[in-house]
Amino acid sequence: MMRFPKFQSITRLLIRKIVWLAMLGALLVAAINAYTVFLQSEDHLFDTMTTIGAVYVPQLATSVWDIEPANVAATINGMVENNDNIGYVQLDLLSGYQFVAGQLSDVGRLPAKTFTLYEPGTTEHVIGSLKVYPNAKAFYQHLAFNLATSLLGYVLLTFLICQLVRWVLRQHLQKPLKEIAQFAQTLDAERLLTPLRLSNRENITPNEIDLVVAGFDTLQTELSRHINHLDQMVAERTTQLEAALASIQQLYITDPLTGCYNRHYLNNQLELIFASQAQQPISLIFCDIDFFKRINDTFGHKAGDEVLNRCGQILREGLRTDSDWVARFGGEEFLVVLPKTPLPEALQVAERLRLSIAALSFDFRQQAYSITASFGVAQQLDAENATQLCERADQLLYRAKHNGRNQVCSD
Repeated sequence: MMRFPKFQSITRLLIRKIVWLAMLGALLVAAINAYTVFLQSEDHLFDTMTTIGAVYVPQLATSVWDIEPANVAATINGMVENNDNIGYVQLDLLSGYQFVAGQLSDVGRLPAKTFTLYEPGTTEHVIGSLKVYPNAKAFYQHLAFNLATSLLGYVLLTFLICQLVRWVLRQHLQKPLKEIAQFAQTLDAERLLTPLRLSNRENITPNEIDLVVAGFDTLQTELSRHINHLDQMVAERTTQLEAALASIQQLYITDPLTGCYNRHYLNNQLELIFASQAQQPISLIFCDIDFFKRINDTFGHKAGDEVLNRCGQILREGLRTDSDWVARFGGEEFLVVLPKTPLPEALQVAERLRLSIAALSFDFRQQAYSITASFGVAQQLDAENATQLCERADQLLYRAKHNGRNQVCSD
């Protein structure tokens, strides 16, 4: 399982990126909106001043024309006191008089709105001018309030959108990805084919998450198929190998000409049988084909091989399959091993084998030919080992040969 020194959830990364981008977007929109609000507030301020001027200018013109300084002073003072948007008012008359109201320090750098005073009833005879300065403090307070309200609205809207996006990402991205990650972390050799199943996917239209799950299913299906194929191949190869090993083992212990066990098998198994009390009593039959050399000399070695093959077959098929066995001792000699067989039964077996061999007929070079065999039979004596018993059976075989062949001899 791969381990990362530093790991970050993709959902958390997306949420963080979205929040930062949303905040930057909100600040950009808020800045544009602030500039727009500033322009609108400025226009609204001068519209208000224009309205105020339109109301007060006729009154001031009348008071100036009637030479009522007290009314003039009261009017401009009332303009400042009754309108928070006006910070300073300056009335200049052609006669040289000047009236002011308010504090010039409240004006700031905001420009003044100038009105012309005409003689009442005319629009040509100028009698003075009126400069109305906006109240910068009130203007900026109002502007700041509007900007703060607007910014707060954008922040709240951005926060709400981010929370909704966060909830959607967690529900539709983080949870399924987390389940997929946990599934991948627990994969091992035993759980490699365990299917991936996500929770709460019943009422959701399939998306990329479901494609990933389907990809896992396809991969596991192909992997299972491949594993089964490999298992079948391994089973077939194992069966073939076992058969080959059995064949090799059989060739290793079998004489290829006669089908009997070879001398190597005889030497290994004979000592084991003699060491086992369960195999007692043990009898041996030494068998030798009579005048075998004459067959080779007369009909050739191919005929001799056929005689050996047929005799080996007779010997193998004439024994008990669950206990008795025969080995080619050398040349035309065979040694029959009869576990749990006393001498009388061994003699019966030898006689039966002798008759079977004598009944064989061959046709060499269009000449009918038969063979015989001599047998020496011996049962193991007390304290007699395998070599000693073989030698005694061999001596009995020699006696059968000496007595005229084609016979069975025993003690």
